[in-house]
Amino acid sequence: MENYQKLKKMKNNDDKLIAEDWWLKPSLLPTNVWSYDKGKNGGYVADFASVGRDLRLIGTKKQITEWWRKTGVEVKDIWDAELTEQHRELYERNCKQVVVIRLI
Repeated sequence: MENYQKLKKMKNNDDKLIAEDWWLKPSLLPTNVWSYDKGKNGGYVADFASVGRDLRLIGTKKQITEWWRKTGVEVKDIWDAELTEQHRELYERNCKQVVVIRLI
C-alpha cells in the first residue's frame, strides 16, 4: 500500500529524469509442458510458470506513472537507483520514452 501511495503522490508535471528499481509481485504465465504419456494426454499439456520480475525504469516521474497505469503491474517494492550516464544515453536513444530493463 505504501508503494501505491508513493506512485499516487508523484507530480505529473515533474520532468526530472530518474531511475527506479521495481520489485513486482510474482505472477503466473501460461506455458506448455511436453508430456511423454502415450495415452490420452500425450503431447503438449497446458501449465503455468511462476514469474517474478525485477525491473529498472528510466524516465521522468510523469512517464513512469503513466507506464505503471497503462501496464497495470502490481508493485511489491520500489527504491531509487543511481542515474548513470549510460542510463541517460539509453533514454535518449529510446526517443525520450520510458526505458524498462529487466534485472536478474
